[in-house]
Formats: sequence, C-alpha cells, structure tokens
Amino acid sequence: MCVNFTDLNKACPKDPYPLPSIDRLIDSASGYKTLSFMDAYSRYNQIKMNVLDAPRTAFMSNTCNYHYKVMPFCLKNVGATYQRLMDRVFAQQIGKNIEVYIDDMVVKTAKESSHHEDLEDILASVRKYNMRLNPAKCSFGVHAGKFLGFMLTNRGIEANPEKCQAIIDMRSPTSVKKVQQLTGRIAALSKFLSCVGEKAFHIFATLKNGERFSWTDKCEEAFQQLKQFLASPPILTLPQPGKVFQGAEIRYQKIEQLALAVVVTSRRLRQYFQSHKVTLKTDYPIKYVLKKSDLAGRMVAWAVELSEYDITFVPRGNIKSQILTDFILELSSPPEEASVQPWTLSVDGSSNLRGSGAGVVLEGPDGVLVEQSLRFAFKASNNQAEYEALIAAMKLAREMEVKDLKAKSDSQLVTSQVSGEFQAKDPQLVKYLEQNEKLPDEKEEATRVRKMSAHYTMIGDRLYKIGFSSPMLLCVGEIESRRILSEIHNGSCGSYIGARSLAGKVTRAGFFWPTLLCDANSHVRSCDKCQRHADLHHAPSESLKSVMSTWPFYMWGVDILGPFPTSQGQAKFLLVAVDYFTKWIEAEPVATISSDRVKKFYWKNLICRFGLPKYIVSDNGTQFTMEHPQANGQAESANKVILKAIKRRLEGKDKSWVEHLLPILWSYHTTTHSSTGETPFKMVYGTDAMIPAEINPPSWRRATLTVTENSEALKENLDLLEKVREAAHFREFAVKQRATQKYNTRVIAREFREGDLVLKRLMGRDKGGKLSPNWEGPFRIQEVFGGGAYRLETLKGEMLPGTWNVTNLRFYYS
Repeated sequence: MCVNFTDLNKACPKDPYPLPSIDRLIDSASGYKTLSFMDAYSRYNQIKMNVLDAPRTAFMSNTCNYHYKVMPFCLKNVGATYQRLMDRVFAQQIGKNIEVYIDDMVVKTAKESSHHEDLEDILASVRKYNMRLNPAKCSFGVHAGKFLGFMLTNRGIEANPEKCQAIIDMRSPTSVKKVQQLTGRIAALSKFLSCVGEKAFHIFATLKNGERFSWTDKCEEAFQQLKQFLASPPILTLPQPGKVFQGAEIRYQKIEQLALAVVVTSRRLRQYFQSHKVTLKTDYPIKYVLKKSDLAGRMVAWAVELSEYDITFVPRGNIKSQILTDFILELSSPPEEASVQPWTLSVDGSSNLRGSGAGVVLEGPDGVLVEQSLRFAFKASNNQAEYEALIAAMKLAREMEVKDLKAKSDSQLVTSQVSGEFQAKDPQLVKYLEQNEKLPDEKEEATRVRKMSAHYTMIGDRLYKIGFSSPMLLCVGEIESRRILSEIHNGSCGSYIGARSLAGKVTRAGFFWPTLLCDANSHVRSCDKCQRHADLHHAPSESLKSVMSTWPFYMWGVDILGPFPTSQGQAKFLLVAVDYFTKWIEAEPVATISSDRVKKFYWKNLICRFGLPKYIVSDNGTQFTMEHPQANGQAESANKVILKAIKRRLEGKDKSWVEHLLPILWSYHTTTHSSTGETPFKMVYGTDAMIPAEINPPSWRRATLTVTENSEALKENLDLLEKVREAAHFREFAVKQRATQKYNTRVIAREFREGDLVLKRLMGRDKGGKLSPNWEGPFRIQEVFGGGAYRLETLKGEMLPGTWNVTNLRFYYS
C-alpha cells in the first residue's frame, strides 16, 4: 500500500540530522576477515508514531479513514529519524565492530575466532531495544557480502559483480536512450574506473545536444575496452597516503615540500578533511607562511586550496629527555603482542658411523605443528649435531615470525651452555655458542635486544636489572612474584594498597619482572577484601528515563512515609499517592502497613474517585515489586513536600501531625507546580480554587463577578481545559528533557550478563558500622530484565527476593 504524503512533506520542516557518509562506511567495513550482514524487518514500521502526530498520516479508503500507528514509508524525515534511532541503539559499537546506514548493518571482525563475541554484543543491543531483523536478508559469519551496492571482502572493496555483468552483457547502443542507460551504469561503477571521463569520452560525446546520434568506431573501441576492464575490476583498499618527489619537486625548498605534502594528503583524503577538524603537528612555520600576503606562484594556489578545510597547525615544541623517549618507544611492545601465545620448540641431534642428522618439531597455538628432519653432509659429533639442530630450529622459528618461544633439548650440555650455567671450552662448541647468541639480522630487532640487554646483568647465578629506584633489582619468576605480591599487599604488614603503589613498593623492595604492573593490577582487582570494601558508585550507570503520563490519572506513584510519632487513631504512617499528569496528591494516615491496607487505599482514594489507572509506580517496599528503587521519583518529591510542611507547622513536641495534613494538601493543590506551570487543582478541575486569603479583603474575582458570570466563566474554563493540559504537558516534557540531558552527561555505562559474578551493595539494616564492608556476595546474575534491572542468585542456586539495579552492583573478580 502506498500513500501520497506530498502535502504533508511540504508542511513538515526538514530534519537536519545527518546521514553517515557512504564512502566512510565502506572504507571502515572493508578488509575484515569475517563479516555478518543484517537488515531490519519492515524498517520504518518498527518506530511508533507520536499520538499527537499520528492523525496527520490519515488517508481515505472505500469504507472509512485510517491513520498509521507506526511510522510509515514516504514521509520526509523517516530516513533521518531511523538513522538517529540506529545511532542510539548501537552508540557503543558503531565504528568498533559495526557500521550502520539506516536499516543496513554490517558486523566486522578482524579475527574469525572472536566474531561470535562481536555478534553476541550486537544482538544483545538488538534484543534490548526489541528490534526485529529480516532473516531472509541476513547472513552471518561470511567472508564477503554486499553492502550499500559494494562487495566487501577481506581483500578490500570489490565492484558489484551484477553491475559489472550488466555492462558486459550490453549490446552496442543504437539510440540516445541506450547510451543514457550505459552512462548510468558507468556512473554506478565510477569508484572502480580510473580516468573514466577520459576513457569514455567518445561515449559521452554522443549525448551532446543538437547533434545527431552516431555510434562511431572510437565509441565501439572505448565500449569494448570498458568491457574488458570490467571483466577483472580492481580491488580498492584503505588509503595509504604517500608520494615521492619527482622532477622539479626535488629542488623545492623545505617549507615548500612540507606544504606540498599537506596539499597531496588533503587531495587523497578529501572526504576526511571535509568531514573532520584536522590537527597538523609540525616544527616548521607552515601556518604563517601560507598566510603571508606577498606569496606568489604555487604557494598562493596551495594556500587557497587548503583554505576550504578546517586545519589547525600546532607546534611540536621541545622534547626533553629524547634519549629516554626513544628507549621507551623502542622497548614498548606493540598492542597485538599482548595476545601472543607461546610456541614450543623440541630439537634432537645425533651422530653415528653412517653420518649425522637432526630432528625439529615446532608446536604453535591452535594445533599448529611443523616437523623438519635434517641430514648433515659433514662429520659432526653428538654435541655438534645438537647445536646444529638448535640453530636450524631457531632459523625456522624466525621464518615463522615466532615472538614467544620455549626451546627444549635432551642435551644437558647444550642447554646449560646456552643458559650460561656451563662454560664452553671446546673451540668448536664456542663457535656454535656464538652463532646461537648472535643478534637478529633485522636492524630494529637487533637494536631492541641490544638496548634491553644493557640494562641487565648477571651476578652469580641470578639475573638483575639496573633500575632507577634501586641500583639492582632482582629478577624473579612466576611463583616468587605471586608470593611477593601477596606478602606486600595482604601479608603481615600489608595494608591492601592500590595497584600502582603495590608495583612501586615491589621495586623499592628490590624485585622486578616484566609484567609487574599488569600482575599488580590483576592481584588487586581479584582481592576479595578490596572488592568488598571498595568505594560506592556515585556516577549513574544508566541513562535517565523520564516517566511521562499521557492523560490525567493514567499513572499514579505510590509511596509510604514514616514512621511518625503516634497521633490520632494510632496513626504512625502516611500512604501517599501522586498523579503523574496533574500532580494531584492523595494521602491517608494509617496505623500499620500491610498489603490489604494498601489495596483498600487504592480502592477508596484512587479507583473510586478517579477511575482505574493504567499504571501504579511503587517503591521497593515489601508490599510492592519494583524494577528500580529510585524510579518512583514523583512520589519521592511529593513526600519531601509533605514532610517539610509537617515539620514547619508542628511546634515543639506536638505530635498532632494528622490534623495538619489536610491544610498542607490544600496548600499544595493550590500552588503552581514548577514543571507544569499550573496548579494541580486547575489541572484537575479547570479553574483555580478560592483560597482563604481572598475572603477578606475580597479579591478582584470575588468582588466583581456575579453568580451568573462566575458560572459562565467556569464553563469556559472547562472548554479550554484540554488546551491547558496540553500546554502543561509540553512544558513538563521540555523540563524533563533538560534534566535528562544534564543527568546523562555524568553517566558511566556498566552492564552485566547472565552468569557474571557480582557483589551487592549493603543497604538499610544490613549496613553495619564504619568498619563494615560496603558490598556483600558474591552472587550470580540469574536473569537480565533490561533497563539496569537484574535478578540475583547465590552460588548455591538460591534466588534472592526482588530485583536489583545496576547502581547497587559491581563486578566480582575471582
């Protein structure tokens, strides 16, 4: 079904929300090993229409008029609205493991083994926001696929085979219309056709106005060359900017060469320069040179060309301790080395009367196994054969680019000499040992090893590191390092210090190992007492969700206030209910709190007076079941108003707080509410109530209006009541939007999955004194409800009553 929304689209202002650049999305999603393509089911129909805007989508049929409850197609801003939704749903994943263009999504993973983790992360967001996918258009765990008209593979961006085949299968055009069809297909593949204007010049020339159509031999030649080229189109990869100076460019001044480098970079990365603010760090005054008024020649042209971009030139400044900086840079491991798994090398060499040989077995992660056998064409002793086997195995490991290697040999002599335990005295074995200890051939690797070794020394049979905090730091192994960390952190003189302080104390004690800081972090994070006494979370973990009511008495918030001093009728508690739309408060003092008493209050004060509500929002009391204890903000605000007024009206030890309840409620109902701009009395009855202050002296309306005029004015107010409520509703929405934006700036997102171990915050009576822990547990996440609500169970499988919000939970590391 198609509805013509032309007039509605003309009246609707344009949504300025930008759609992402297709070129950027394609560049970001190409070159990944494993991909998953997803498509939303009936995309725009998944978004509900605003109840106030839905009637504007009305259309006529043969029987009656209808309007859409969900967002239909063909509206002016549906694309921008849906893109805004996608950006919010995948706010944490876009650019990291997913790219989204309206309803088309591609999940990208560099390593095939971790693709399921990325899919689990993405599908969790899909389930959280109740999105629906179209299974007929989804494909998971593939190595290539179509996205926005392009073919994405791990090699790069490839042309769509169907578009290429459409041109290849075309016959030579016989009319202008056929040529227009051809040029349209060429334009769709222009990204893969270099110099297309020059190569297809004669084809485009046939479209000139005023000339008779003529398909010449040159047109046919260009057409056949185009077909031949598209038979094997190029593969596009991510840009690697770089250009060698040629010809006269070699003789440019240094400042001109630097300016040319900026110009060439901006041309090749034009889409990025146009979309982002670029910061250029340089020691040369390019900024001031390009702004000089007496520039001439090429520098003027370059300055004009660069002026269209937002480029900021920042000086690099002086770098102190350059030698130390270079040392740190060269010794720092690249990020990917953190996940490098060790390889095991087993060697064996032997010699007999028939000759000598060796066997090498290299075992790697994921079951990689490399076996190699050698036969020597020269005479060698058993020890020499063992050395030959070790050297050959080392060369094999270097060719395999092994970073972490553990070598094994059954020759105690060879292993002891290589490790330095035995001294090599045989001249032949000395040469083998020197060959084995030779630095790597690669210049960077050799420099790294040489600089690293300069900071270590052997004293006796122990390895020491020359440190800064201490002259000599003893290098210890894995078992000793665990014992040292445990003793300093939580030993007899330990005070459960932080990771950074713990690592510093280890070095001051004279010990060192390469993963000291990482191990200290792990030790402190998994310390049970540190976790139980950790600081409470003060930053919010979930975005603020404002609760809005659509009409009066649609939603009530209920809370229990007390206990108070015993007053009339043995009343100690106060049941409070507030309407979310009108802010009208109903309150009743009670002696005891029970489920039956609360039900009676609902029936008498809410249902019998205002009708059956759609929702009742309650607190985390035992009489209620709650998702978030702090979610009932409206009732909490009403409690504060009542409590403050009671305190101020009571004098001394007066316990008759029940007598003051009705005047307090009357004062509240006749006071303008800050969020709606109207009094609760007017929001309910359509007019402002008469207050005692208007009696003597009489107010203007009391002194001037007659009974008849007053009656007519009340009727007019009732006719305008809907407009008053609508204006108040919009005002409240704007106020809550501003509060939400301010609140969300402090949010630090944190979420858990089923099976995660967590600690629960101690609250209320469970909370002890100053020395008691802040957290208890651990507990296991049994169910995830969404919105930051979780159900917990003990490690024995016993379910905890109620639900717990993410604000009161933290990860537990075992």
